[in-house]
Amino acid sequence: MNESQTVCPRCRLAMNRVTFRHWEVRLCPRCEGTFYDQETLDTLLQQPDLRLSYLRPALLSNLSSPHPEEVDRSRISCPNCHKEMRREGYSEENPLLVDRCGDCNSIWLDDGELGHLFEERVKKHPHPRPGFVEGLRRLVGMVPRVASPTPPQE
Repeated sequence: MNESQTVCPRCRLAMNRVTFRHWEVRLCPRCEGTFYDQETLDTLLQQPDLRLSYLRPALLSNLSSPHPEEVDRSRISCPNCHKEMRREGYSEENPLLVDRCGDCNSIWLDDGELGHLFEERVKKHPHPRPGFVEGLRRLVGMVPRVASPTPPQE
């Protein structure tokens, strides 16, 4: 992502840098929208302890969202390269709509969309339930000892 100050495409405010382990994300302090590169978002959605991170506000929708309904949405510009983003399904496996930049492949998620993507992924790929000690290891940022089960090969 561009190292200069990133501006929220909805609110036009400077976005905060949020770090979860070693992955960096941009978070709007007003609307709680988040901005990612594709690889970072793919990796974050695989983390079972994402709900414990500083991204928690972006996981849950505000009761009164400052954004219009889907049918009334206007196109937004990419905070990274300023090209127009398109509204499309996240992936074949997860068709929830996101704003994606066709040039730099970055993704903008409005408030609550991260939570929807995360829940949809957990439905298809449940995380193992860690014990108490394993949960503490993850909470303090240590490498988990419980590996996620590998999906069966078809």
